[in-house]
Amino acid sequence: MFDVKRLEPGLTAAWDAFCDAQPDAWIWHASLFAGQVRCLPGFSKDLRFVLVDRRGDIVAAVPLYLCANGLDGALECNLGGWSLPFPAVSRDLDEKSREAALRQVFETIDGVAAQENALRVSMAVLPQQRLAHPAAATCNPLLDWPGYLQRQERTIVLDLTSGAEHALAQVRTRFARYVRSKAHALDLAVLRGREAVAALEEYAVVERRDATQHPCAARLAFKGALLEAGLAFLIRARAVAEDAACGFLMVLYDKGLAFDYAVAVDDAFKDLRVSHAMKFRAIEELAARGCAGYELGIYSGPPSLYRIPDAKQQGITYFKTGFSKQLATLYIAEKFYTRDYLRRVTRRRLAALEAALFPEPAHD
Repeated sequence: MFDVKRLEPGLTAAWDAFCDAQPDAWIWHASLFAGQVRCLPGFSKDLRFVLVDRRGDIVAAVPLYLCANGLDGALECNLGGWSLPFPAVSRDLDEKSREAALRQVFETIDGVAAQENALRVSMAVLPQQRLAHPAAATCNPLLDWPGYLQRQERTIVLDLTSGAEHALAQVRTRFARYVRSKAHALDLAVLRGREAVAALEEYAVVERRDATQHPCAARLAFKGALLEAGLAFLIRARAVAEDAACGFLMVLYDKGLAFDYAVAVDDAFKDLRVSHAMKFRAIEELAARGCAGYELGIYSGPPSLYRIPDAKQQGITYFKTGFSKQLATLYIAEKFYTRDYLRRVTRRRLAALEAALFPEPAHD
């Protein structure tokens, strides 16, 4: 057995050092990410904890947050409606010790959930974790834990191991034509560190001019923290004729893997195919860094019991599959702590699916 310790301020540095050293921990595990979680709708409490061995060394880091759902205010352990990342466990543990540590992690989660009156916990094995442990590509680690109901999503990934030229050759032909035709009208720059942080004022202006965005000062500050820490970079697009910033793309990058994090494009310049051009430039930058994989985001397919994509989400998927049609499985599992809440959530999901599959006829 290991000792369980809640993450207090005095443990933060040790938590981050542990996560930095583990291949299955990524930016989502970093204490810096807790700043973003606190901005999420319904955030209630930071419940992160660690397991430590007899020497006091951390052997597991467990991201755990309490949030109220947006439908009836019920408390859940998740990320504002999205799943928690699977715990990071020391790569130095042998198989038997790793299994014991994970068993204790899940028992502790159950205890914390009961103490906080959480009605459900949702967890996912992220693409970055699967790439760190190739065996997880065909084996779901969440299958081993009783009471967790399994489901899967798909996420769009771009393989960059063969370099930028090969990756860009796979891009939808029309997209490549767009970028070539507008190349003279846009000036693209990669911004890092303090230069990127300084550009956030321009970012905020562009974001306000993008009708699809919902600007938030706290989220902007979190972007600055990520850039300052070297965990992200910006692609800035400037309209040459107007000499004005017209688009930004923010990409997270850590341990040789990348994630499409945020984008904003001034509505007045969208005919310049700004998003297409910035994505091309990001792929070139990541390939130059030796990046192995670039996750573009969730694939929104037909409606399912767990996911009813709207027109915006389907449009985003169409855009991103123009850069890669490779899909990776995203393993997700959830555990309900009361029969009543399982029924309530299932009824809501079924009603939403029925409405999507059998829409009411329009009335004049």
